[in-house]
This record gives sequence, C-alpha cells and structure tokens, in this order.
Amino acid sequence: MAWTYDEPFKLRHREGRCIEAAFIENKTKWISLKTDDMEKARMIAWKMCVDKGSGSIDRKNVTFRQFASDFFRPDSPYTKRKIAFDKSTSTHAKKQAYVDHYMIPAFGDIKLCDIKPSYIEDWYSTLTDFRNGLPLASATKIFVLNALGEILMEAVKKDYIKESPITYVERIRVEYSKRDKVSADDMKVLFPESPDAMILLYGDVVTALYFSILRDTGFRPGEALGLKWKNLNLEKMAIYTTSSFITAGMKYREKIKTTAKGKSYKVGLISSITMRLIEMHPMYASHSDDEFVISRTFSSGVIKVISYSTLSFRLHEILKSLGMDGKYTMYSLRHTFQSNMETKVDNSIILELMGHTKRRTEYSHHTSDEIIDMVSKVRDSIVD
Repeated sequence: MAWTYDEPFKLRHREGRCIEAAFIENKTKWISLKTDDMEKARMIAWKMCVDKGSGSIDRKNVTFRQFASDFFRPDSPYTKRKIAFDKSTSTHAKKQAYVDHYMIPAFGDIKLCDIKPSYIEDWYSTLTDFRNGLPLASATKIFVLNALGEILMEAVKKDYIKESPITYVERIRVEYSKRDKVSADDMKVLFPESPDAMILLYGDVVTALYFSILRDTGFRPGEALGLKWKNLNLEKMAIYTTSSFITAGMKYREKIKTTAKGKSYKVGLISSITMRLIEMHPMYASHSDDEFVISRTFSSGVIKVISYSTLSFRLHEILKSLGMDGKYTMYSLRHTFQSNMETKVDNSIILELMGHTKRRTEYSHHTSDEIIDMVSKVRDSIVD
C-alpha cells in the first residue's frame, strides 16, 4: 500500500510470525503487534499512532474508536499517567466497560471532531442497560457521561479537537436517595439471636458471618471483604485491618478508603454470635493467616473471595422476601452502627470505630427519644 495520511502505517504478515507494522515516521522499522488477526492489528497500529500523538496523523480523520477503544485499560497511556500523578484508578475497569458497551456502539465510527453536544444528549438521556435493556438510573447515566468527558478532555489536550462538546451538554437532574439506618424492629428480623437462624436466613455460614461483621463493626463492605484470618483477634473478640477490596471489580488493595484523608486502619469489636459463626466457618480449623475470611473453597481446591455483587444480590433477595425491598443497602448497616454508638459511647471512640477524623453527621439518624436520652447523660452538669 502507499503511504497516506488516512492510515499512516503499513502492515505485513509473514508466514509463521505475528503481524508487523511500520509507521510513516520510520518506514524501515517493523514492530510486531503480537496478533495474527488483521482487524485487531489495524486497531493496535492506529492506537499506537494516536497514543503517541503522531505528527503523521490527520487529526480531523481520527474516529472515536481509534482514539478511545482502550482508553481506561490498566496499560493505557492515560491510566499510566494517572498512576504517575498518584491519582486513583480504582474505577477505571467500570469506565472501560462504559466505553465498550455504551460509547463505542454509539460513537465508534464518528470522527472526534464531528461529535456534537446534541448527539451526546440524545445518546446518554436514553441509555439502557446493555445486560437487560432496562433504562439506566439517572446517576449511572451521569457516571457514563463523566467518563466520556474524560476522554474528550484528553482529546483536547492532544489537539484532536479544539474544545470538548461535553461543555454544552445539559445534564440530567439526579435525586440521590438518602441513606437511613435500619429500624430496631427490622434489625431484629435481619439479625436473629442464634447462629443457626442467621445461617438459615443468609443461606450459608460465610455469608451470615459477613453481614454479622458489618452489623457489629460498621466496616465498609470492601473492608469486611478484605479481612484475613490474621486480622482476627479472637481472644479479645476484635478485628483490625489496613486493607480492603474495591467493590467495583473486586481489586484488592493494601489500604482502606480513608487512608488519604483519615485513619489508615479500621478496628472493630465482634459479638458472641459473630464469634460463633467464625468457629463454624469451614476454614476455621485449617487456614493460613493470609487467606481471606469471606471466601469459599471450591471442589478444585481453589479459594476465592465472595464477590461484592454476589453478597449484594443475596441481601436484595432477603430484603425482598421480607417485604423490605428498596429500604436498605449494605451501607445502611454502617449508618445504623454510628447512630447506635452515639447513644452509648464518647465521640472519640466513634471516630476510632468508624475510621473518621471528624464527626460525620450524615451517619446520624435519631428519633426524638434517642436525642433526649443522649442529652440526659449530661443532666447533672447543666441542670441544678
């Protein structure tokens, strides 16, 4: 083929070798693309041109697919730069899924410079879930739009477009549901007073143990998933950890959510029921210190942490069966924990248990009687 600005590279496929590419800047240097698929090789070559901002590319002809197909992958230039600047990349797997399932089908073959604000508004306002075809929640649509905004802003920085069309896109109004604590009556239903009843409700020992830990400690879901056997102090009926799982994508990390802004560890006290569930755990008699507590051993001998999505679905099914569908989430247990602790212990202890550096009022949910009970603790100090 002749060299053109429409496709500034050549491909060749020699027998017994992967497809190779040579670029217009150095026509004699052939680079293996490590694939035998010609269509995939063409995409890889385009990505190599786009990622290095090749001067040979006519930027007006670059499509969204060529620029953004692997934008949020771990080895992409964008993600690597974020890591270099110590930016979080924890949600990039989810954003890449947005690219694959929502953006490429809509904008893949459109030139970057031809994407108009009206196209984006028509697209994201009518998005449906790629898994079931149901309309996406407004909050999720905003997340998808924000991910698109990151891509288009990078296109501005690399001079593929002069400004991002996102600037002129009207946003959907999102009404976020207010998290509340679980009522005392519902807590009695969700947390029976015997381990056997807990197991019957939650389906197995490990799942029951997970929710019992959330109830006892106010841990975030990912922190409870990140617990290892070495984190359990059974003699003192306590747990302590400095690690967690990112629930989106189940990526393990050696820190908790508040490491940058708050405490670098979480500590909690466990109840006698939780203690009993630990003793009933299939791995209790035989485990290594570095194995995760909330995990299952498969017939093949492989041990895997139970995913957040599996546990969340189980809670949803339980709430639905009890007529509580839509009332609570896992985080409701964290709100319940702080609200209950505020009636019993000093604020400094609450901060220690919640992993906060200052009081977070959004976690406080009290009835008038509970507020009176808290204030009554200082009656002798303020009333003659």
